[in-house]
Amino acid sequence: MPAIREISSAARWTTWTVHCSNTACTRKRLLVPHIFRSYMGIYLGKEWFCSPECFETFLHGTITAAIASQQKNEPSKSRRMPLGLLLLQRGVLTSDQLAVARAKQQAEGINLGVAAQELGFATAEQVTAAVAAQWSCPVFTLPGRALSFPVRVPRKLLEQYEMLPVHYVDVDKRLMLGFVTRVQYQILSTIESITGCDALPCFITARDFQRHMQMSISPAPDNEIVFDRPMPTAEIARLGRNYVSQLGAKATRVGMCRDYLWVRIWNEQQYTDLLFRVQPD
Repeated sequence: MPAIREISSAARWTTWTVHCSNTACTRKRLLVPHIFRSYMGIYLGKEWFCSPECFETFLHGTITAAIASQQKNEPSKSRRMPLGLLLLQRGVLTSDQLAVARAKQQAEGINLGVAAQELGFATAEQVTAAVAAQWSCPVFTLPGRALSFPVRVPRKLLEQYEMLPVHYVDVDKRLMLGFVTRVQYQILSTIESITGCDALPCFITARDFQRHMQMSISPAPDNEIVFDRPMPTAEIARLGRNYVSQLGAKATRVGMCRDYLWVRIWNEQQYTDLLFRVQPD
């Protein structure tokens, strides 16, 4: 009987340990976060690492894989009906007006919808409705008051891809994002993986986008750090490790956003967003 109890105790002790997700690491730590508050370690998504060094190694591989996946899954050229034809079909533009708008678009290097509005041929609402039809998405009309949601997306990404959080449902954690010119599906996927929300697209006018960016989104949040100089993946991993150590991070999540790698770091008080412009190795 004593021998049986001893084996059972050893087995129980084994179930209380967790191995570092860095396969080259031979160390392990006790899995007792609910028993001892001094429990150490860092999570990257669901993977656990015993040290910043192991975290850096895995982060480097994760970044490399994310870049390769993005290049492999680059969407093919869209077969959506051109905006000009949609505006013509809806009776917003005449054939002559469309020709003039296209000439302005090519001469000034601007969006066709912008050209039509600047020429006075179409309203912002008409252009937005046509673009939404292109993408089979609804149009969302924003209220006059400032918007505030518990889920935050870095301002740099909102500016870069002309999108804005416009509605949030806390019960099922659904976040609706309004786009101005096109839906960025990869960005939506990354927002979902980092925030844990379902991210759904809709369209808003450029006017509403600019107005609410000025009114609702703080210009320079303290917890958002942007590195606009393109960096190789090894340098990004090293900087990520440094911030994890400095901030006393307990958990992190990582996702690609076309031009940027988004790293969100949580400590006991708050989170910090790091945005890195990636330079392919």
